[in-house]
Amino acid sequence: MDLRAPFMPAHEASAHITHNQHKNYYYTIAEYEQNNEDWFKNAWVSEESRAYAIANNELWEMQWYPHTPIGFNNLCAGRWSDIVEYLKREGIK
Repeated sequence: MDLRAPFMPAHEASAHITHNQHKNYYYTIAEYEQNNEDWFKNAWVSEESRAYAIANNELWEMQWYPHTPIGFNNLCAGRWSDIVEYLKREGIK
């Protein structure tokens, strides 16, 4: 039985959804982004979602390994719905 939600990208290795990881380190999103530049490079679903995240100190992150535990994809957004809409819009399956 496949229990994945319909929006989840295919992944043969693991997938992770994280909410507000930056707060575990007492960082604002701007500080978290600055300290993790490689992670955020090209990961924001839109500049509008990034601005919302910073203004509201809310961060959703999704990471998945499509084929192996080595290469991964990641997305970041201020709202979970922004990630779901991005996956649908881009046809990521």
